[in-house]
Formats: sequence, structure tokens, C-alpha cells
Amino acid sequence: MKISKLSLPRDLFPQVYDDPGVNPASRRKVVLPRITRQILESEGYVFGAKIRVPGGYAFEVTCPDGRALKIGLKTAVNRWLNTATTLVEMVDIVIVTTFKWDDDNETPESLELVEIASEDLLAMVKKVRAAARKRGWDPNGHYYMPLDEALIEDDHVGCAAGAVISHGRRLFGPMRVTWIADEWGRFEADAHPVAALAAAPSIDVAAIVAETKAMLANRLGIPAANIDLSIRF
Repeated sequence: MKISKLSLPRDLFPQVYDDPGVNPASRRKVVLPRITRQILESEGYVFGAKIRVPGGYAFEVTCPDGRALKIGLKTAVNRWLNTATTLVEMVDIVIVTTFKWDDDNETPESLELVEIASEDLLAMVKKVRAAARKRGWDPNGHYYMPLDEALIEDDHVGCAAGAVISHGRRLFGPMRVTWIADEWGRFEADAHPVAALAAAPSIDVAAIVAETKAMLANRLGIPAANIDLSIRF
């Protein structure tokens, strides 16, 4: 079933503002891959085994045309993609998921998915890092690349390779999201939300904690057993 209207229920975004220590951007890194999978499945993608990637989401997938690929799901903060490559190097295709974010009201307004071959994305990152090195900056630092040409800034190091969309293709959207009783207290009438998206999957807290601890252990160079995490909803 093709999606012509995107209606998402409140519980896809847990209450992030109840605790000032919770970073909404970090929360989106958990929620957006779940939304992405639902959209791709509605478009005919069949998900197989999960590929273990520290702090990331990657899967073996059969595409609608029958191709078997390894895809990675990456999120972009307000349509700017981080140059981190741990996940990219392990897959064939990267699906970038991003909301156009309203900074004034701190609300997501529309959702889009962009597909890019991992080799093309890695080539972009290489150019950005070369541009950073030329300026005397750390070439392995985290920089951000614009999703489309409208975001290009001539003096922005992340724009050295152009826009992500120019090397890939828009797979879905941008589509305005109708939120049903969201955490900001906003209600929008929609008696018939999209069936494929209406029933959000339950959040596997244990899996999220394990993946987060593995990512932190890798970044900090310490055993995962030395990391304690607490979650409040």
C-alpha cells in the first residue's frame, strides 16, 4: 500500500520534555528508523536479518524489484547529514531519514527519505574531510552535509561535495505529518490514520539500552559492563 498521507500517533515520540536531560535529537535517532522501516515496508521492501552496527540500524532487505541488498538507516538533524561512516561502510545503500524541523516551535513539520549508494556517500565524505584538512581542521571530525541544494552555503565545509540529493534520489516525501495527540499537546483531527503506521511497534527498551551501551563503549574505549544507563518515561 502506497502512503498518500502520513499520520503518526503520539507514542512514536515518547515524552522527551518531561526530563530536561533527554536530548530530543538523540530520541529521534531511535524513533526515525522505526518510522523509516514502516514506510519502506509499505512500499514493498521486505526486511530480513538485522546487521549488527554499533549505534546504528542496518538490515538485509529484498527490494520491490527483487534485489537483495544491505541497507543502513541514518537520520539527519533538520536535513543536515553527519559524516560518520561506521554504518555506511557496512551496507550497499543508505536511507537518510529527516524531518524538516521547526526550530522556533521545536516541532517536526514534514518527513522525507533520501536514498544514496554507500560508495557515493563515502566519496562525498572524503571530499568534505579533504576540505576540512585544507582549512587546518581535524579531517576525522564530525561535519554535516546538506540534504539538498537549497541548503548549500559556499563557505560551509560540509558543502564541499555538494548536496546529498544530487548524488542520490528522493525516495519518499517531503510529506507533511499529521500528529495525533502528540507530546506537545497538539491535537489534529484524523479519524482514519494510515493503517501501516497507525499501530506503532512497541519499543524494545532492553535492545535500545544494549545498543546504546555498545556505542558508548566503542566511543569511550571501555567495557560495556562499566556503563550504567537509566531511562525515565
